[in-house]
Amino acid sequence: MFAVSPLPADDDPLLKFARALGFERLLALPSKRQQVIAAEDRATNVPQIIKLFEVGALVLKRQINKSSKLDAGWMDEVFRVIAAFSNNTYQLAKRSNGVQLKNRINGIHLRPYFNREIKE
Repeated sequence: MFAVSPLPADDDPLLKFARALGFERLLALPSKRQQVIAAEDRATNVPQIIKLFEVGALVLKRQINKSSKLDAGWMDEVFRVIAAFSNNTYQLAKRSNGVQLKNRINGIHLRPYFNREIKE
């Protein structure tokens, strides 16, 4: 520019620096990749707490379809576990009249019921 002849590409100091820096980053990629994989494994291998209910246990069932956000998160009715399966699903029956529910319920939608005695 303005009667100055440009340097050849091989003699440009900025280009040499960029190439050297890029080569260093390329050499560091495998170790960086291993660090990222290890961090992802630590994040995904968090042990999940699985609640296991025995047959005969009293449980509360999560209320799925709420009419408003102020509704309770758990149904008022108490259920009894009548069968437990290996995939954390349970067959339930109503405690009041013993009527069996049509579908099995996943364990994440159940909560143990504790009978409280109110002292007056």
